[in-house]
Amino acid sequence: MRYLRGIMISSATVIALLTGQAHAASKGCVTGDEVQALALVLMPHALKAVAETCAPVLPQSALLNRPDAPIFARYQAQSATSMALAQSAFVKVAGGEKAVAGMGEAGLDLMTEMLVPQLTKEIALKDCGAINRMIELFEPLPPENMAGAIATILQIVARDEAEKSGKKRKKSDPDICPLTEDL
Repeated sequence: MRYLRGIMISSATVIALLTGQAHAASKGCVTGDEVQALALVLMPHALKAVAETCAPVLPQSALLNRPDAPIFARYQAQSATSMALAQSAFVKVAGGEKAVAGMGEAGLDLMTEMLVPQLTKEIALKDCGAINRMIELFEPLPPENMAGAIATILQIVARDEAEKSGKKRKKSDPDICPLTEDL
């Protein structure tokens, strides 16, 4: 769970850096589908970075130490098909179309370059076995399952934060639509 908390903190940090003052001008919250698309675009880069970070402490047979494992190609392919929705989500979190006009894929590349190092910085080498196991559990499933799990966790956090009485959201917090019961 500490690993997922690290992902959430890293994601929030990157989105906060990207949004800055533009947050006030954003066009609504980022939906679960949009968060999932962003996760799908970032996932191949994140998997590669996690594999590089954990390689020294994992056995050679570990999934993360097998770059030819099918999961890597599947996530890369799904990343390409999720690009359009991820770009629209990026525009939304970055303050609207005027704030990032013309950035398109370059904006997502920037987000990736900022987020992935933050993610790997949060990884304790003693957790690499558990991380590898979690990825092994998702390996036979479509990439949307892992991205959907990440999106759902972030939406639960957003809902819980919204329910806290007397606590206002910071302008720098990512505006993720809270999970609702009427899914």
